Order: sequence, then C-alpha cells, then structure tokens
Amino acid sequence: MVRILCEGKTDKKFILGLLSHLGIEDKPGDFEIMGCKNNFFDIQKYKIIIQLVNSDQLKKLLFVLDADYESKDSRYGGYDNCYTEINKLITVLGLADISDVIIIRDYKTNTGYLESLIFSTLSEQQKECIKNFLDCSNFISKDNHKSIINQIYKMGYPNDPYNYEHPNFKELKDKLKKLYNL
Repeated sequence: MVRILCEGKTDKKFILGLLSHLGIEDKPGDFEIMGCKNNFFDIQKYKIIIQLVNSDQLKKLLFVLDADYESKDSRYGGYDNCYTEINKLITVLGLADISDVIIIRDYKTNTGYLESLIFSTLSEQQKECIKNFLDCSNFISKDNHKSIINQIYKMGYPNDPYNYEHPNFKELKDKLKKLYNL
C-alpha cells in the first residue's frame, strides 16, 4: 500500500487527474489530506502512518507540500526551508527509507503552490489573458493566486485539460510513477 500526503482537497483532486492521465489507478486510502502545511510538521499526525509502516501494511510515502513563500513563513516557507524541514521530520519519524518528497512550486522562482505550478505551465497568451482578466475584474484579492487562478483557468479554458506534458510537471509525474512502481 502507498500513501500520498498532501495539503488539501484541491491538491488531491489535481493529483487524481494526473494519476488518471498517467494510467495509474489509485485505491481507497492512497491519500492523506493533512489540512494545512503546518500539520505536516506535527509529529502526532503520524501515529497511524507509523503503525501501518510497522505492521508492513504501508510500503511507500510521498509527501506533497507547497513551497509557499519564505517572506510569509521563515521556518517552512520557500523551497529550501520546506525541503530541509520536511526531510528532518521524515528522518526523526524513521520513515526516510520509504519516503519521497516533492515541493510544489513555480520552478522559475522556487516559490508558490499548486496554482503557481499550474500557472507556470500555461502559454504566454493564456497567462496574459488571465492577468488581464484579473486586472479589470472586481476580485477583492487579485494577488491571491491560490484562490482564483485554477478556477479562472477552468472557466476560461473548459475544454483544455492541464498541459501535463509541460516540463514543469515532470518531477511530479516521475515521483508518482516511482511511487506506483511504473
């Protein structure tokens, strides 16, 4: 049995779509929604996972976290901090041998979250269209890409699936294939 630990429902839904694209059939229990990034760093959240590993029921783990921004969280924010801290925790938990980590981000800036990754895979024309829409819209939090970019993309391009062949999805695809032994 494998387990993908991700922050929220949007992450799970996106990963499920990518698994389907890869021809991978997930099974019930393959996901653990942590609720928020800080929950990843709460040792108490891993009691059941450790029990499953110790009873040989859980063989592989994939930790999927957003990089977010160091300016907003000096301990866990930004790619480097997040990667370092989650790997420290995995070692403390004794799960290093069965774990892999991916920090979701915009690969140019090494910051952001799922929506930043998705936005980074759009064509320049699509990016410009979304930026122009945001500029002339009445959205209160225009700078909060996390809450609106994915929805705008879905509304603006309902017949276009995500560009899973974009190089920015390669790391995530490779880690999912490895998790499921493909």
